[in-house]
Amino acid sequence: PLNPAGPGWSPYAATSTFAGNTALVSPELLLQDGLLEPSDLADMPQLSPFKVEFERVVPFKGTLLQRAFQRFSRKPPAKVESAFATFKEECVWWLSDYSAFAALKRAHHGASWHDWPEDLSLHRPGPLATWAGRHPRVLLVEDFCRFLCFSQWRGLRAHAR
Repeated sequence: PLNPAGPGWSPYAATSTFAGNTALVSPELLLQDGLLEPSDLADMPQLSPFKVEFERVVPFKGTLLQRAFQRFSRKPPAKVESAFATFKEECVWWLSDYSAFAALKRAHHGASWHDWPEDLSLHRPGPLATWAGRHPRVLLVEDFCRFLCFSQWRGLRAHAR
């Protein structure tokens, strides 16, 4: 499964039907797109060729995605900027809700949604809008990470065809 893994890194307890798993984003493709520099990969951990070390991969990929977003924010490659805008339009029906969920989960240190403050866990529009208004960049980073998953998956599918 390509969805964000759930508790215990389980692909069968995904947190979304639509969003992609950012641990699958290729750093090499981020280099090709001009979103990373070779120096950004200098601290890549040496990983086991026999098992997935989620506890090492996920934080490293998270750092790379933050770097890619920072570079995109400063000077977006035109091709990427256009594709990101199109992605947000095409996925408007699920993207903002998932990005809010992912950002809130991160803000609450991975706690389950039912352990968040009630106004947020019950998806009340006013409190959610207030929270989103205070954290627009955090939500944009989440949107961007979903875009990277989607665009790389789309490219892989096209190549396979």
